[in-house]
Amino acid sequence: MTPQWNFMVDAPIRLDRMGALGSLLASMTDPPGMAKSDGIFPFKQFDTLHYARFVILHDQTVDDFKEVGERIPVYDPILAFFGDCDEPGDAFLAKAAEGRAGDGLCEIFSHCVDPPSKSNLLAWMKTRSLRPAAAYVNYLGRTVRQIQQEDRLRDAVIGYLKANPPATDNPQATRRGVIDFVSGSDLALPVEAATPSAWRVWNLIDLLIPFAALAIRSS
Repeated sequence: MTPQWNFMVDAPIRLDRMGALGSLLASMTDPPGMAKSDGIFPFKQFDTLHYARFVILHDQTVDDFKEVGERIPVYDPILAFFGDCDEPGDAFLAKAAEGRAGDGLCEIFSHCVDPPSKSNLLAWMKTRSLRPAAAYVNYLGRTVRQIQQEDRLRDAVIGYLKANPPATDNPQATRRGVIDFVSGSDLALPVEAATPSAWRVWNLIDLLIPFAALAIRSS
């Protein structure tokens, strides 16, 4: 099983560049919010990337201070670049800092305070990297490649069954037909990579912690 890692880069935005940054990010998507294939950051170039987003973060709670008669604090808006991938986050950022993707990141981050250049982009992102407190994984242990091939297999089998309607009185024949169809195609699923030993250890620790806490309470 291949574990999934995540990354998160936060950088304060220059207030005089907020409008320009908002327009730039809006130009990167098509309704309903999907990235353009020809956008300045080539999301689809990365075959280990499940998802990634650029988000402008505003504190939506500052007016609550006014309600209780307190001074309203001023928080700088933040640009967050985060995502989930089939490799360590630093490894993904290293790939993203190269080529066309690196040029796109430099253009996006040029709206931030103390923006990077292409030569120091990776170091700049690492300096501003945060470890998310929580991360959601939809397909646990499934790589991007596996998900895409499983989806392709499903569509192909559905197409086969539409062209060859199952015989209600002979399900075994239908089963054999599907197996023969898949076996004779290039739809074989990839072999899962072995689970990294370090990931197994951390999973075991996560499993044992509740039991250890329970034993301490009982003693």
